[in-house]
Amino acid sequence: NMHRSHTFFFKSKNVKSITDVSLSKNKPFASIFKTEQKQHRTEEVKTEISKKSVHNVKLSPVPTDELQQQQQLSSENDLNVSPELIAQGKICPAWLEKALIDNKERNEGVPLEIARLNELVTKRLLHDYDTFSSDTWNLVGNDEKKGFKTYVKKSGVEGFHQNGCANQNRDVIWSEMEVPCNFRQFLSLMWTNERSYQYKPDVVECRNMHMYNVNTYVTYMKGKAIWPTSERDLIYTGQYRVIPERKNLIVNSSFSYAPILERDFSPLVENAVRAHVDYGGMLVEPHNGNTCKVIRIMAMDMGGNIPAPIERFVDQKSAYLLFHMSESLQKHEPNPPPRLTHEGGGKVDDLGVSNDVSYYIPSVTKSLGVPLKKDVKFDEKEIALHKSDQAQHQQIDGPPSSSEIGR
Repeated sequence: NMHRSHTFFFKSKNVKSITDVSLSKNKPFASIFKTEQKQHRTEEVKTEISKKSVHNVKLSPVPTDELQQQQQLSSENDLNVSPELIAQGKICPAWLEKALIDNKERNEGVPLEIARLNELVTKRLLHDYDTFSSDTWNLVGNDEKKGFKTYVKKSGVEGFHQNGCANQNRDVIWSEMEVPCNFRQFLSLMWTNERSYQYKPDVVECRNMHMYNVNTYVTYMKGKAIWPTSERDLIYTGQYRVIPERKNLIVNSSFSYAPILERDFSPLVENAVRAHVDYGGMLVEPHNGNTCKVIRIMAMDMGGNIPAPIERFVDQKSAYLLFHMSESLQKHEPNPPPRLTHEGGGKVDDLGVSNDVSYYIPSVTKSLGVPLKKDVKFDEKEIALHKSDQAQHQQIDGPPSSSEIGR
């Protein structure tokens, strides 16, 4: 168990970014993916037939009563497709091509392989969120006093594994909790790696390695060894997005992709076994006022030859992360700055969340090369006098006109 794991590497193309693709004068953005598909058509057909993924080919008309079942199967196959083939562009289903175009701004500056996987992992998380049922998820923890539940299911999807072996029976951990704070305050804690020691006692190192853009980051983490195993370390990329059509659900996806992340940011470390996130992340439901519901979904390959009982122990222990984060906020930040509250926060969209949260985090702004915002503290008496004076003027002059608002 003290031996290092050997991560599976495969040949990857030169890294392209969404920005590079979108600025091409000779080809429109959408045609890039069609060109890749055409170049690999023969390989695609063999792959799709062998793995039975992405498309279901029917030579005869499908009866109407079977159409819905076939569409559902096609959707499942989209999720089960090999992430390696998605990353390399050897398989690019229609939903992925559309997602890359729709989210071009979110993926600006992101390597094309990472952008493709961002969309695949987000789709997997939303599928789990939309189809959650006690028939597929087994309740393994229900702590009513602490206010959260834990569920487990088999992943059923391929991930990045040692020696290229896909294990679709890997456990996925679902934990959920009603957190007594505004979603902005929770995101601020989650993205500020400098504060991770407040709620991750088993983590000895957590740092921001890179920001592709304000939405997309790379994080390195190293945890304490749990006897009789070695230390584990982990490098993963994450991306957040606000989805207005889902009542402003915030999805923060995470996954490990060795061919780029280990090459560019963190090669294997001596005396540590490299773990991998197959897919995971946080889904945050903003509620009225200063409360939110947080769901954490995580499918992880611990690497090496860790005994199954210890792996289950670590997985289920990790579910308590939400409780530790909630406890940390109440202890270290009982009176958050106005920007992190329902009353003082800005618009609930990607830009609004960045302005309220991301640009106040030192490691984020340093990586992006932009000025760090700081909270300005006002004297409470001055605020009260200002509000009183403003109220008196409104009574005399009436409410300000639209041209005066925002001056």
